[in-house]
Amino acid sequence: MRVSLPLGLVAGLVTCLTACEHAQAPSKSNAIWLIEDGGTVIHNPSGIRAPRQAGRFHFINKYEGARQDLVVLYAVGSEPGGVRVYFSGLPESVNEPCDAIVGRRAERVDNGAEFVQRLGPRTDLAPLFAGMETGRAAVYDSKAEGSDTPMRSEIYILCGAGGSWIVEYRADYPRDVDGSGWINELIAATAPQS
Repeated sequence: MRVSLPLGLVAGLVTCLTACEHAQAPSKSNAIWLIEDGGTVIHNPSGIRAPRQAGRFHFINKYEGARQDLVVLYAVGSEPGGVRVYFSGLPESVNEPCDAIVGRRAERVDNGAEFVQRLGPRTDLAPLFAGMETGRAAVYDSKAEGSDTPMRSEIYILCGAGGSWIVEYRADYPRDVDGSGWINELIAATAPQS
């Protein structure tokens, strides 16, 4: 009996150590959100950075969802309007081509209550940075919640290689403001660094 007690303790310790090893925090490669330099959040699947200041864009607010999704809102200097970035915390689909994922999301945008109408066809986007496979863009007449100001909204839907991630950029600005180019400018300031 005395021999089995030490063996039982050793077996219990080995079991505990094995379980503890598997219960450790996820490795950096599996984490969805990484913090860099104390103020920049990185969407690990895409490598896109969300810093407090990105060129002339400054961070205003963020909203976190139940699936570890993240929405980051940026203002553009002192100009009216801004850019929202919707990060998918988890891949939207597994083993589904980017074209299908982007197409489904674009249809949801077309049917969104805040968009009055799409102005022209959607355009295909060539990869804007490493890791991006495809994307689509469109411009809409839109309405701001609680405001009568006529607005424009530009939507870029980006998809990672093999459907591994999806990120949507939405620039909203009054129709008399030239907000075209804001999304490309923000992407250039926040794209993955090679």
